[in-house]
Amino acid sequence: KSFFKLDPHLDPVGDGECVFIVSLLSNAVMTLVPPGEFDRTRPGEISLKSWTDQDVDVLMRRRSMLLLSGRARTSWRHAIRTGVQVEIEAE
Repeated sequence: KSFFKLDPHLDPVGDGECVFIVSLLSNAVMTLVPPGEFDRTRPGEISLKSWTDQDVDVLMRRRSMLLLSGRARTSWRHAIRTGVQVEIEAE
């Protein structure tokens, strides 16, 4: 099981117009969560189905970067769910 976990959040507006998220040593799945209430709150359900049915999973390969700007920066929360494993064949 994955040991990464980051609850859905928005970074402070004072941090700037853009947010850069970097995956350094391992692959990860960043989940983008739209504004509004969560459909699910129990950890087991979140691991399997995410917080809402509208969430978007973004594969972040090792040594990659994700840029959030505009509505993705100011409205959509970002998170990492526990239990989501990423296995990518060597290139």
